[in-house]
Amino acid sequence: MKQLVLVGIICILLAQFGTANIYLTEVMHSPTQVADSEGEWVEIYNDGSDTVNLNSWTIDGKSIGNRTIQSKEYFVLARELVDSTDTDVQSFESYWGNNNGIWDEAFSVTEVSLSLKEEDTILLTNGAQTDSFTYNTSLGGKNGKTLERISLSEWKEGPVDGTPGAGNFSVTTSTNKGNEIALFIQVLNNLPKIMSINMTDESEEEGIQIIPLLGQTKEVEVNVLVNDSDGLSNIQTVSYSFANSSGNFTLERNVSQSTGWYTGIILLSPEMLAGDYTLVVNAKDSENETQKEEQFSYEGIVSTQLNVSSFSITMQSGGTETRAVELLNGGNIALDTEISAEDIVSSTGLIPKNSISVFQDVWLPLENPVWLDTNIAPNAKKELQFRIQLPQEVKSGQYEGKIFITSMESGDGE
Repeated sequence: MKQLVLVGIICILLAQFGTANIYLTEVMHSPTQVADSEGEWVEIYNDGSDTVNLNSWTIDGKSIGNRTIQSKEYFVLARELVDSTDTDVQSFESYWGNNNGIWDEAFSVTEVSLSLKEEDTILLTNGAQTDSFTYNTSLGGKNGKTLERISLSEWKEGPVDGTPGAGNFSVTTSTNKGNEIALFIQVLNNLPKIMSINMTDESEEEGIQIIPLLGQTKEVEVNVLVNDSDGLSNIQTVSYSFANSSGNFTLERNVSQSTGWYTGIILLSPEMLAGDYTLVVNAKDSENETQKEEQFSYEGIVSTQLNVSSFSITMQSGGTETRAVELLNGGNIALDTEISAEDIVSSTGLIPKNSISVFQDVWLPLENPVWLDTNIAPNAKKELQFRIQLPQEVKSGQYEGKIFITSMESGDGE
């Protein structure tokens, strides 16, 4: 884009119309009062003169629902309004309400699918009007405090617990019409901006967790909000890369002429190891390129197979036999193994389980469960050796019992 130099006299005039103007006014992104997944919330404010139905409004691409906000009303969007069917009893209502399981306080709240980070961009829009807020840790807002909006251009750290349903936000700007300011502006092409990256989160834990599919490729949907003040038509590609994979996103829908949602599917192969990964998203326009990263955790999955399912042994009292079994790790994390057994019984007696041993440097009897530091890598095999020593007094007969092989992530049994 060509550079433009603008020289002029700017006169600012303010007028009020009978319209609805919805603004972000307070953000609780790191609550300590309850867990993040229960206590995150965002407050909005209707500065207009009309009541507004929020059915067409979204926050970070998620619908707010069929609720109304009155003129000059503060309205809270909570991640979990009242306690759901999860294992805890925490929610927005349990702390900012009276903890009776229903919302019956004086200000309006509705539940919306939120997932806030310590550094993030929040986008509130209905397609025609858009308000956004970009923040980072330097602004504060941790340790149970909020980020609170004072004016159109000013945010500050709020008090502990915040002030949901109330505030001091004002869009009024004092002007002195007797003065004029001469502006000399050099306009350059603007960088495209990646405002947010949303990935499918399959856990209530902090951060993004993705659970593998055993033996199958995992498809994960990714949505990227991109802004280019020169217009979306100036965007050439929105692409991604992680590990050894890369690809492009496609424009799904326009939020405005300069902002739009790009979407795509990333594929996680069954051979991909468990661990933390970084998804790198690039937005490129006709002159510039910008980048943003999103961290996610690919969770571990335990899957094992044995090459045999039974031992059939013929032996005499006082005798000793050894057998081997091959254990295959079909999951995506290294595995240790716990071995246990039950007594081998017949109608005429029993062979105690301590007659069975497993080998790890020495023979270890299975009187109690034995933990083996096998550390079997994904897609690797490990041979396990067993020994049976029959007591001299065992009577003849057909005996039956079981050996139990339990696998777990390496280190969990220590």
